[in-house]
Amino acid sequence: SESAQTFPVRHPDGFSSHRPDNLVPAAPQPPRRSRDHNWKQLGTTECSTSCGKGSQFPIFRCVHRNTHEEVPESYCDSSMKPTPEE
Repeated sequence: SESAQTFPVRHPDGFSSHRPDNLVPAAPQPPRRSRDHNWKQLGTTECSTSCGKGSQFPIFRCVHRNTHEEVPESYCDSSMKPTPEE
């Protein structure tokens, strides 16, 4: 009978009234920021050498989604910033 009691926990109906209450306060903030501001590649670094094999990396900046105006990086979600690849 104990195992039968644990199975209903898996049903969404049993948790639908509890889980959203816990998730709602934390979830809206990052999506709001990412909706208004996004990371955008605004060029690349200079090549590290003028001849032969060198390195060059993309430059990502936080910009307003509609105006594409550069804004402070704190406006964007730092966990969503792309990793600059050589």
